[in-house]
Order: sequence, then C-alpha cells, then structure tokens
Amino acid sequence: MHIQIWSDVVCPWCYIGTTNLQKALEGTQADITFRSFQLDPSAPTQPMRTLQYLSGRYGPQAEEMMDQVTQVAARAGLEYHLRDSWSGQTLNAHRLLHLAADEGVQVALAHRFFAAQFTQGRSLFETESLVDLCVDCGLDPDRVRKVLATTEYADAVQGDIEQARRYGITGVPFVVLDDRLAVSGAQSPEVFAQALAQV
Repeated sequence: MHIQIWSDVVCPWCYIGTTNLQKALEGTQADITFRSFQLDPSAPTQPMRTLQYLSGRYGPQAEEMMDQVTQVAARAGLEYHLRDSWSGQTLNAHRLLHLAADEGVQVALAHRFFAAQFTQGRSLFETESLVDLCVDCGLDPDRVRKVLATTEYADAVQGDIEQARRYGITGVPFVVLDDRLAVSGAQSPEVFAQALAQV
C-alpha cells in the first residue's frame, strides 16, 4: 500500500496524526511518502517563538489553543513543549524532506523534525540546526548544506502544494491511501485502521 501524507513540519496536529497512523499500521507493510504543505507560506525567515507567532495571528486564544493540542498529543503518547518551540518559514525543511526521500530516510527525518519541533525546542529554521537533525538520520552534512545553499527541491515542494490544491486540501494532516481513499485530520488509530481495512 502506498500512503501519501500532506503535512507541515510546524503543524502540531500532523505529528499526532502520523503517530496515530503508525499505530494503525502495526503489522502492515506500507510505503509512506510525506508531501509538502505550508500552513503559512508567508511566514518570516527569521524564527520567532511559537507563542509570539500565534499570538500575532490569534490573539489571547493562542495559549488556549496550545494547551488544547498538548492535551491531545499526550493522549497519543507524545510530550509537547510548545512554549519552547519556534515558528518560521518551513520551505527549507520541506526541501530537505525531498532530499531525504531520494536517500531513503524521509519517514525517519519527518519524525525527527516533528520531535525536534514539538518536544525538544529545536529550530527547523537555521542551517546548522537543520544539518544536525539531518545527520541524525544518516544524511551527509555537506549534501544537506549544498541543498540549503541553493533552490534545489523547491520545484518538488511546489509540485506537492499544487497537487494538494488539485485535491482541494485546505488543512493538514491529509492522508491519501493508495490514491483511493483520503482521511483528513489527526484521526484516531481506530479511524485510520478502518480506512486501511476499507482500502
């Protein structure tokens, strides 16, 4: 089975959704591809604390939103520290996920990015931090720096975003199973299991 997951590396629901999907997939063989989606393509290149960023968009509701998703994450077995997290422009992280796909370690890097972003307070918006996270997954640091110094894989990122537009995707996570069935949102393992059985 081929599973495509449209997600953004700064989407806390995406980490929850992909974790629940993995639980549903236990004992099942599947080829997983992460596809690029940017919740805010105009996000600044200079990183800022997530609370500051969300407060600028949602006002006083930002903290309540962060607390809510942290509670949902805990039920999925994830430990979120959103007040320690950063936000910013995600294009470079998405380009590196395409590099990782070519090197056969994309799923590992996607989950490394999620853990760094939501649990460890690591930056996904600065070169050396990105290099270190990629090296953790077996990528060559010089190759990573070369990608970051150019526009390599930018077209692939844009291609994913255009495909999402054709599918009518307006939010993530968005999971497509064998090009036959789509599941939108951070669903429970049970919902994903039902969808997998249906396919």
